[in-house]
Amino acid sequence: MYHLEEIINGVLCYKTTPHGEFIALTSEQLTIKLQLVKYEKIKLIEALESIEKVYDWQEDLAGKIAHETLQSID
Repeated sequence: MYHLEEIINGVLCYKTTPHGEFIALTSEQLTIKLQLVKYEKIKLIEALESIEKVYDWQEDLAGKIAHETLQSID
């Protein structure tokens, strides 16, 4: 399945064939994308917090990476 997204003139667009025209995403499609990104961010934070708890973030590389990543998330 072919799917390509590109921002054109500040608008997120997609096309489903290599030679097809780009189509702007609708407000509803953008809302769904935003909800999915927020959900994925929550799951990522939960996973990093779990790693940080399991590994000593001051001694273990995995724990340190998890800790530093959590510190950098907005």
